[in-house]
Amino acid sequence: MHREWLGVGSRIVIISRDEHILKEYGVDVVYKVPLLNWTDSYKLFCRKAFKVEKIIMSNYQNLADEILHYAHGLPLALKVLGSFLFGRNVTEWKSTLASLRENPDNDVM
Repeated sequence: MHREWLGVGSRIVIISRDEHILKEYGVDVVYKVPLLNWTDSYKLFCRKAFKVEKIIMSNYQNLADEILHYAHGLPLALKVLGSFLFGRNVTEWKSTLASLRENPDNDVM
């Protein structure tokens, strides 16, 4: 594709984990999405896992902290894990964490 084909002021957004590809195709600006800090990670995870911004039940707190550590501030990981754990009991949370420890998902970057 040639840039001339687009109208003046048009923008092309490319999403990739491989910055080398972007440079190879002459991308003008690369924006690196920042990771979430602990507070924002906590709020996002709680919104997905509990549908509130704070954990109400203390027996989930340590488990949530472990999940936040696993996700490293990656918004998509927090959303997916929170949504998956929504409505599940403590035993299911522990089982999920054990699975993540044994077989970490290499796609979480």
